[in-house]
Amino acid sequence: MTTLFDPITIGSIEAKNRIVLAPITRSKATSEGVPTDSMAMYYRQRASVGLIASEATSISLDSHCLPNSPGIWSSEHVQGWKKVTSAVHEVGGKIVCQLWHPGRAAHSAFNGVHPISASETKFNGHINTPSGEKEPELARPASEEDITRIVEEFKQGAENAMAAGFDGVQVHCANGYLIGQFMCSNSNLRTDRYGGNVENRLRFFKEVVSVVSNTVGPSRTGVRFSPDIDPVDEETFVAASSFLEEQRIAFIGLRENSPLGPLIPPTVSYKNRLDLHDPIRNVYKGALIMNRDYTLEMAMEAIQTAIADAVSVGRPAMASRHLVAKMQATRPIRHFSDSVKYWYHEPEGYVVLPDLVPEVSA
Repeated sequence: MTTLFDPITIGSIEAKNRIVLAPITRSKATSEGVPTDSMAMYYRQRASVGLIASEATSISLDSHCLPNSPGIWSSEHVQGWKKVTSAVHEVGGKIVCQLWHPGRAAHSAFNGVHPISASETKFNGHINTPSGEKEPELARPASEEDITRIVEEFKQGAENAMAAGFDGVQVHCANGYLIGQFMCSNSNLRTDRYGGNVENRLRFFKEVVSVVSNTVGPSRTGVRFSPDIDPVDEETFVAASSFLEEQRIAFIGLRENSPLGPLIPPTVSYKNRLDLHDPIRNVYKGALIMNRDYTLEMAMEAIQTAIADAVSVGRPAMASRHLVAKMQATRPIRHFSDSVKYWYHEPEGYVVLPDLVPEVSA
């Protein structure tokens, strides 16, 4: 029987177990988005997992939308990430870079550039900027020239990620960011070839995935979906997953139903969301990495019953450095606590974890 601690081949990536570090924004890069020494230490501390997915990483200056979040568009970023990937590889870990464009979640306070999206819509919620919390701005609909440019930026980001030593890349199609804004009918109101029916709403997604896959190889390419953000359209996500199967994309990271939900509240209540792992599993045969606030028992069951090929963990990994060893020994796991300043710039709550976080069972 397959267990959570058995190795797995994810495309070209040989993972030593089936536990994946979920992509978690920590805001510890420089103000220019260059990865820091503390980031290298943080990822090294968590390299006992089978695979690390980096925090969301901006592909361009225009898409840099969180204070101190990392980028991958410049040589300085590449050099900074090299320190991170080297630190992970030195202890036998594997890491992929999550390529990200926030779309309407960006703000002109960062760089004077107005946010862009599939249509003229607003982000739902406040936006943190270097000068404080701001109201979202009405996004400008992307022109076809914009779309062509952004696809090229994803390509360059993929090239830079491999130059920085990553083992692969993950295209961020989740959490209501730009690619998801094109995929979903409540944010894509276009009437051209990038909007309307499912085929058109997936066109931008397919262009990005194709150019990234052609750049680094499908066996080193993955995507992340979170159907809990939009009123769930099963047809859209099944069609997208069918395309990924056709392209032999290595893995899908799927954020599904959970009473806790993501750190940023979704726009759809928990009770109104659908589980999509079975419909996706029916059409996609690559590695399915599930994320839904698993307990250890739930994670083990997901692997043993083949609901998932691997499971990703976020909050527990933020608060516990030696997660895999604790899970193997069924020891108490240090859990995420709202009382810890995880996103501040001090080492406490990042590479140094305070005693005030209680140790509780998974």
